[in-house]
Amino acid sequence: MNKDSLLFRLLVILFVCITIFAVRIFFFKQSSIVNVQVPAPGDTSFSVSDENQEIPAGSAGSNGLISSNGTISSNGSTEQTGPTVLVKGQTIKIAVVDTPAERQKGLSGHPGLKADEGLFFIFENSGRHGFWMKDMLFSIDILWIDSIGEIVHIQRNATPESYPYIFIPNREAKYVLEVVTGFTDAYNVSVGDSVEFFISNL
Repeated sequence: MNKDSLLFRLLVILFVCITIFAVRIFFFKQSSIVNVQVPAPGDTSFSVSDENQEIPAGSAGSNGLISSNGTISSNGSTEQTGPTVLVKGQTIKIAVVDTPAERQKGLSGHPGLKADEGLFFIFENSGRHGFWMKDMLFSIDILWIDSIGEIVHIQRNATPESYPYIFIPNREAKYVLEVVTGFTDAYNVSVGDSVEFFISNL
């Protein structure tokens, strides 16, 4: 093999490698997926998330957050007959988010969350779904719940200052419930506890 032939082959290999790298970068930029994560301080359950999951923004609510049909309300409505969950005997009125766009946004930017309100995320598939506190204005407790209603992981007191750290459960979950910080301590909520859902079409 002469020098020209060897050089040509090396150039072809280099070209192929550059092309593959460029294609991967292109598709990464076109995606809204965030798959590079850093551990939260003291969070031993950190792991790299599935490439097919979006990272929902941490969720905040406002007074009268949950409307009567279980959607996010901004008008301060107090009549709330929509979906709820039951955790350790406590009824939580919830807003349900079950699309990628809703999960990505969460309730970022809202000023507060009542003690008996929460945001309930429904995912298409069980997984180790990561959450961060982007644009959050207050702290929350985050509960990951599996497909049969068992709490598999809890992140207590996730603070706005923790962003861009991503909180990852150490077991797969299909649902995530966000409540006001201190809820899990006040009612001694623990991994292994059951959550009852009162949600239409779930």
